[in-house]
Amino acid sequence: GGTGAEGDNSISNSGSTESTTNYEISKTTRTEVKEPGQLKRISVAVAVDGVTAPGKDGKPGAYTARTAEEMQRLEQLVRTAVGYDQARGDQVTVVNVRFPSTIDADGTTAANPLMGFDKNDIMRAAELGVMAIVALAMMIFVVRPMLGAGGGGRGGVVGGGLPALTMASAPQMTRIVTTADGQPMQVAVDPATGQPLALPGPGNELEQRIDIARIEGQVKASSVKRVAEFVDSHPEESVSLLRTWLHETT
Repeated sequence: GGTGAEGDNSISNSGSTESTTNYEISKTTRTEVKEPGQLKRISVAVAVDGVTAPGKDGKPGAYTARTAEEMQRLEQLVRTAVGYDQARGDQVTVVNVRFPSTIDADGTTAANPLMGFDKNDIMRAAELGVMAIVALAMMIFVVRPMLGAGGGGRGGVVGGGLPALTMASAPQMTRIVTTADGQPMQVAVDPATGQPLALPGPGNELEQRIDIARIEGQVKASSVKRVAEFVDSHPEESVSLLRTWLHETT
């Protein structure tokens, strides 16, 4: 009976262990920055002249084409210079072509039809030509009328044998008279006799017009002088201003 009691008092212990394993797909993130203007393909064509040996009396001698080895070296040089990439589909072609000679049959250098002037020289000459034409036009339409007006007589004798009065004369006594058409006019008189120095008539009106034209000519002459001084002191600004006017007119 005692043995059975001991069997009932035994204790049984048990335990468990758990582990979790996660399998994930690896991920790699890459950032690529592309600059604008990416090249898709390069195509290069090069023409190479041959070798001309010097001749007698300064004339060209025999022409010799370049060898295949020289052409191959030149092609390799071009590929290196342009960054040749076969995978990109680049093409480089180098051929041997005989260039036309600048020396004629007589051994003299062929003349340049433009006499060595480039585009900038031609434009500069055209601008100077336009400025010369403008200056000539100003001389014809401004200075010439002024000189013509200055050559006219300012004195003389008008109706009645009385001396005519000009705008440049000294101040005189004046009085109001009535002209033939009934219009009042102020004329100069002689302080001693009280007689008019110049009778009203077409002559006085003509002289007044001549004086007005002379004054206008002097004003225009001063303007021309100022323009000429500006052109002399600021040639580049003058050419730029003239070029702007030409573009506006066209």
